[in-house]
Amino acid sequence: MKRLLDAVSVGLSATSSDSRRLFHGRGHTYKGLEGINVDFHPPLLLVTLYAELTSENYQLMINGLMPLLYRGEPLLVQRRYLPRAPSELICGELPEQLYARNGNMRYLLNVGVNQNVGYFLDMKPTHQWVAEQAKGLSILNLFSYTCAFSVNAIDAGARSVVNVDMSGAVLKVGQRNHVLNQLDQRASRFMKLNILKSWGRIKKTGPFDMMIIDPPSNQRGSFMAETDYQKVLRRIPQLVKPGGLVLACLNAPHLPAQFLQEAMRDHCPECVFVERLPTSAEFPEVNADRSLKAMIFRYREFT
Repeated sequence: MKRLLDAVSVGLSATSSDSRRLFHGRGHTYKGLEGINVDFHPPLLLVTLYAELTSENYQLMINGLMPLLYRGEPLLVQRRYLPRAPSELICGELPEQLYARNGNMRYLLNVGVNQNVGYFLDMKPTHQWVAEQAKGLSILNLFSYTCAFSVNAIDAGARSVVNVDMSGAVLKVGQRNHVLNQLDQRASRFMKLNILKSWGRIKKTGPFDMMIIDPPSNQRGSFMAETDYQKVLRRIPQLVKPGGLVLACLNAPHLPAQFLQEAMRDHCPECVFVERLPTSAEFPEVNADRSLKAMIFRYREFT
C-alpha cells in the first residue's frame, strides 16, 4: 500500500495538466494490489477497484490518499467488481463537467454513471501514432466509441474520418468532443450501425487510406473478440485502398498478440505486418501479452 501511496504522491506533484494513470495494479507488478488502478483527470482522483479489499486495507488506502489531496481535489472510488460498477464520492466536489486532457485535446468524461468514463488512458501512444500519420488521409474508425481517434486525426489534418459505432449515445459524445476541440465539422461523419451487419453501408463511404479497428473484447450481444474479430478482418480488401494502413487493436488480456497476427494471416493475407506499437510507460505489465495490443499492418493486393 505504501508503494501505491508513493506513486500517487509523485503523480499528483507533477505540474502537467494531462490526464494520467498514477498506479497500475492491473499490470500485476504490485503483488496484492492487482485489483487497484488510480487515475488522475485533474482535478479528479479516480480509484477503480476490480476486486474487493479487506476493510482494513480499504481504510488504509483512503486514509493514505486523503492527505495527498491538499488542493481539495475530489476523490471517487468505483467498484467494478459489483454489478453496474457503482461509484462513491469520498471527498471534495465533482465539477459540473470533467474532461480527460492530452496535450491541447480535451475529451468529455461521464464519471459515476457508466462503467467506462469515456476515455482510455492506455490508448494515448496509439492516438499519437494516428496523429502522426493522419495528414491528408481518409480514415475509417470502427467501434469508434467517443471518437478520440477521430479528434486526434482531424486535429492533425486528416481529410475525413467516418466514425462507426452501434451506440448512438457514445457517438453523440464523440460529436461533442469534436465541437469541444473546435474541429472542422465537415471532416467527420458519425454512423450508428451494427458493424457486423452493415458492411454494405460502410463500404459506400470508402475506400479509405487508413482503417482503425478498436472493438470491445467481450461485449455480450454485440462483439466477442475470439469469434468476431475475423469477420472484420475479412472486410479489409473492400474498405482499404491498396497501400493503406490498418491499425488493429485488441485489449483482451486472455488473448495474446499472436492471436491477432494469426487472425490477420488467415483472414486477410494481403495485409503485411509492420509493427506493434509500444505501450504507455504508465501501464507496466508483467506479461506483455496481457497488455493492449496495437498492431500496424499495410494492405496490398497481390499481383
